[in-house]
Order: sequence, then structure tokens, then C-alpha cells
Amino acid sequence: MLTFLAAFLGYKESPLAPAMKAMLEVRRPVGKTKAEIGLAWHILGESAWHSGGTGGFRSFVAYDPKERTGVVVLSNASTPAGVDDIGAHIWNPKVPLANPEPPKQRTEIHIDPKLLDNYTGRYQLADRILEISRDGGRLFVQGYGPQGIGGPKFEMFAESEKNFFVKETGSQFTFETGPDGRAMSLTMHRIGREPMPAPRLS
Repeated sequence: MLTFLAAFLGYKESPLAPAMKAMLEVRRPVGKTKAEIGLAWHILGESAWHSGGTGGFRSFVAYDPKERTGVVVLSNASTPAGVDDIGAHIWNPKVPLANPEPPKQRTEIHIDPKLLDNYTGRYQLADRILEISRDGGRLFVQGYGPQGIGGPKFEMFAESEKNFFVKETGSQFTFETGPDGRAMSLTMHRIGREPMPAPRLS
């Protein structure tokens, strides 16, 4: 990522230099703010940044072509704020660091492995599919995007017979079961976000 920024800032020659320049020249306003959106970059004045993440990971990158400075922050932990505050603070010390509440400590319990069969299957979560699978006495969750590409697989740990959590991401899952004990749906809970229901697919 630093090599990528070095090319944007002119420290390294790149045949992509004209395309990189165009990424800041094409701009559109963002609501009623002073910020704009370029080609993949969020822009404020002449400075540009972008952030993002996937299961359990977050990233932030920003640069100022006039000052020829940049910053990259990568993290193998995920929170709603991500590492944006850290990156922005390094980039501009006037930007304050966030002071989030520490995540709740969760306690794993042992449940009858036979119960896990009630939860295996596929669930529709917005534009993704969550696949819950079992390996012996362990339960796993894996997300699949619209093109069917699978993300990382995470182990789920029981807090109760119907409530599970993922240590790496802090996500929690509550299964809603029918009279036969088999799950009809699940609800995914993520810190700082609204609960996301996901009905079971036949």
C-alpha cells in the first residue's frame, strides 16, 4: 500500500500516472458536505482517502498530493469505526482519536453437539448468504457474496443453546427455532449496527 501511495505522490514512476491523476479530477459532491467523491477516492480539498474492510479486518489510506505525504493503517481486528480515526489522526493530529466502549467479554459454554445440526444450512442476509456448517462439535459461519464468492470461515462459540458469537469479529448470532428445534432464521448482531435478520433458505 505504501508503494501504491508512493506512485500517487510522485515518488515512484508509474505508467498509471495519468489514470491516477484522473481519479482526483473527476469529482461529484457528497450531499451538503464540503467533501467530494472522485474515482474511488473521497476528497476534501486536495487530500484524498478511502477506508474499508471485510470479516475481521479494517484498513485506511490517505494522501495529500500537495504536501506529498500519506498514511496507511491496516488492522486484523474489526470495529464499527475501524481504524479511520487512527489514520486520520496520523494524517492530521487535529483530528481526535475515538474513545469507543470496550467490547463485552463473552463466555463460551459447552452444549450438546447434537443441537448444532439444528442450525446448519444457508440463511439469506441482505445481499449475502451465510452458510452455517458443523465439523464434529464445532460450528462455523461463512459469508458468500452475490457472485457466490466465499469469505473467511469463522468458528462460532455458544453462549447459550441458541446464542453464539465469533471471537475474531465480535459478531453474535441468535437462532430462532421452530417446534421441532430446527432453526427457521437467525439474527446477526454487530457492534454499533442494527440487528440483521436472515431467514433460512430451503
